[in-house]
Amino acid sequence: MITEGGNKGRLILIDNLIDNSFFDAVNLNEPRLIKFLKSGWIEFANWLKITNPHLTIEGEGKIGFRNHPDNAKKTVRNETNDVIIRGIAIRSGPSAIKTVSGDCISIFRSKRFWLDQCSLSWATDELLDIEGSEYIEISRCVLSEALHNSSHKDGPHSMGFRVGNSKYISYHHNLTAHCYGRGLGRIKKSTNVDIAYNTCYNPGGSPSTIADSQVNYRFNRYVRGANSKRDYIVTGDGQVYQEENSQPGSTVRADSTIDIVPNPFPHIPIDESYMTITNMGIGDVVDRRIVNDVRISTGQIIDHPDEVGGWPEFDDIPTRQRKVFIPVNISFENSEVIATELVEDNGQYKAVFTIE
Repeated sequence: MITEGGNKGRLILIDNLIDNSFFDAVNLNEPRLIKFLKSGWIEFANWLKITNPHLTIEGEGKIGFRNHPDNAKKTVRNETNDVIIRGIAIRSGPSAIKTVSGDCISIFRSKRFWLDQCSLSWATDELLDIEGSEYIEISRCVLSEALHNSSHKDGPHSMGFRVGNSKYISYHHNLTAHCYGRGLGRIKKSTNVDIAYNTCYNPGGSPSTIADSQVNYRFNRYVRGANSKRDYIVTGDGQVYQEENSQPGSTVRADSTIDIVPNPFPHIPIDESYMTITNMGIGDVVDRRIVNDVRISTGQIIDHPDEVGGWPEFDDIPTRQRKVFIPVNISFENSEVIATELVEDNGQYKAVFTIE
């Protein structure tokens, strides 16, 4: 874990799915941990811009963000330090305005940002965009079905993720599926990038390209699907360390100008015990379908969410008498909770709060 985000700050419990209430909590200028008392989709009339540090957003697999069709630019943009987003589905959706496109999440000029167990899909640009940042960790996420023939100004554009002008970027234990390109990243002018223990399924073009960068590719798996044309993982120019990758051909394209180095570049330490693809994402019907696509070699790149059933519903979370287990070292000043008891959990005491 590269940051504690807002885990030691004020607990804020969101009891409605109106974007203004959530935006107000995000925009507070103090350490804060945001949780949700209801499940469902928050539709953004405007994209969420995070500019105040020390924030944790915990969706617990029951909350999703999507754009209103008249918005459809970036869904989430982070421009600050020490942020954790976990257990959220970000399924942006197509734009009603042609030539308008955006990412599920953009991480710009940021330090110590952790995206964990999230699910990103249906963006009209990249699913994930990292620019001018350092110490960024992306783990246990599902990135799938970036829309191909949609509203991007350059035409067909189904892309996984991009890293530019950044350093110490860790992309590990993720599943990328049904993206034409960049399923394992487009890396440009960046160093100390570690791409490890990922599965990339059914890319249409090159899974990864690099330019003037230093990148580790370790223990990745490229699995061909209906749209796949390449037999290598990475092409371009720069320096690459490769270790135990699995692909139809070679890790590095044979006629590229990539220099293969004997030792890995320094990188963010990661927990290498994360394993199966069933533990990635939020585990909703979309993630389960994507995992099944990998297992039985089906599915394809799409142009619109309606081709795969659109936005699913979340199971409801009762809003009254819901017990929340929180580490006892978190401050609850000004929070709408009542401490009822302490319980022991694997040798650690946690406070149990009942929401009234």
